[in-house]
Amino acid sequence: MAKIRSGATTDELTVDATSKAARASLYDNAGIELFDSGADKYILRIPRMVGGTPAASSRIFAFRNLGTKTIRIRQIVLNTSFNGTAALTTQGYELRRFSGATPTGGTALVIIKKRTAAGATTVTDARFGAVTQTALTVTGITFEEPLLVIQQARQVGSAQSCVWVFPNSQDGFEIAVNEGLALQIELAAVAGDCISGSIEWDEL
Repeated sequence: MAKIRSGATTDELTVDATSKAARASLYDNAGIELFDSGADKYILRIPRMVGGTPAASSRIFAFRNLGTKTIRIRQIVLNTSFNGTAALTTQGYELRRFSGATPTGGTALVIIKKRTAAGATTVTDARFGAVTQTALTVTGITFEEPLLVIQQARQVGSAQSCVWVFPNSQDGFEIAVNEGLALQIELAAVAGDCISGSIEWDEL
């Protein structure tokens, strides 16, 4: 029988008793694992919201990481459309990271585990204004510049979709403990504005 031992330590390669296979993980030069296969994974939907009365720069959706783990975004999907009175304006929806406090108001959202055996999510607060867009209260919050913007022309029947995927987990956009992510409208909402989508992430 041969033994495979580290040249730097006394660690030996072992074979799993059940699968009869050896295991390996890939790391970069800084010691960071390249594939976080053990991370728990979650999805949060952005409910379908139609135009209401929130003013320009209102935040209509948000979640905040108040737990103990770092969130690494893996995919963002945004779908927009317009079915109101045509106008020579274009609504913009911005995703912005924030810190300082937790948005209030609106309706709580449920976060879905991608694997039922996963632990509780580190996101303890997720909410949206209402099905008819309503602004959240954001007192004492500092917002960063937008990380993603999707724009929707106010032309009847028009629609847009944006899918932002981070195939390498190391490239995912991170939300640290006590930070959050919010959806902000650029112009005052009008009847016919519509947005929906989802956000997926790993917790490390």
